[in-house]
Amino acid sequence: MTDGAKTESAEDLPVLQFAEAYKKFSASLKSSFEADRLGDLEKTSNELVTSDNDNKKLTLDQCFREYLTLDLHGARPKIDLDKAQRFVHFAIQAARKELCNPTTPIQVLADIFDMLPLSSCEVLFKSVEVEVATWRSRTFYQSIKNGLLRICNDLLRRLSRTQNTVFCGRIQLFLAKFFPFSERSGLNVISEFNLDNVTSFSKQPLVVETVEKPAIDDQVKVDEKGDGTKEKEDDKKDTEEKDEAKKDESEPMEIELIVEEKEKLEVEKKKDVDEEKKEDSVSVKAEKEFALYSQFWKLQDFFRCPTQCYEKEQW
Repeated sequence: MTDGAKTESAEDLPVLQFAEAYKKFSASLKSSFEADRLGDLEKTSNELVTSDNDNKKLTLDQCFREYLTLDLHGARPKIDLDKAQRFVHFAIQAARKELCNPTTPIQVLADIFDMLPLSSCEVLFKSVEVEVATWRSRTFYQSIKNGLLRICNDLLRRLSRTQNTVFCGRIQLFLAKFFPFSERSGLNVISEFNLDNVTSFSKQPLVVETVEKPAIDDQVKVDEKGDGTKEKEDDKKDTEEKDEAKKDESEPMEIELIVEEKEKLEVEKKKDVDEEKKEDSVSVKAEKEFALYSQFWKLQDFFRCPTQCYEKEQW
């Protein structure tokens, strides 16, 4: 067949009649969605032979949106979320079969989010998260990326960042998964930074005040000769006035007292050494924790103004 014959045959195709096509598409869309298969919709699309396939897809797009508002919502007080999620998935299948435009599922989603309260939007957003691989596919990505970004931004404007923290985080995480790192909408192209966002943190380590224990009284110290304390010297003077027999009996008792005092002194010294070691270990641990604390929060300043990375003084 020559080019002239092809042109002539294309010109012989009838022009699409919108009213007739809309009526047929609406009926087949309803039956196909209720049966959960694209058979009737594909059959209707093939029967509508026309030279203008783009307008045929636009007609089906309009049928999808009106079916959502009239049949799914209608006069009901609220939308059936399960049915709405199935309808979005049905629109994705139709777009894959090239029966409608790739933007149709996103237009349907945008219409549903506009009609739902925030509590229901959080439930419906699961269908958006589940289909992240579909949105990133070659069939959809270029056509829907701006529409999907608009849906997410509209939701973020409606949400409170203090009361709906989890939902806001889900939307941000979805956008991070959906867009590549090279996406212009996620880059700070003009290099504007919020320099007023200064993080305040302690620059000096926390000083723990230690309570000094009173020193051991010198009166309880034993001299080198082992003669005892001052009190024992007074006792010794008293014992010297007594007869020698009593003095001989008291000497073993004094030796036992001296031994007991020495043992007490050794125990006290050991306790002091253990406490000093414990204080040293606590101070070393506190120094390490403060070093980690200060280094961690210093990083925030580089996020506030990344150009500091090129300054020699910072390194």
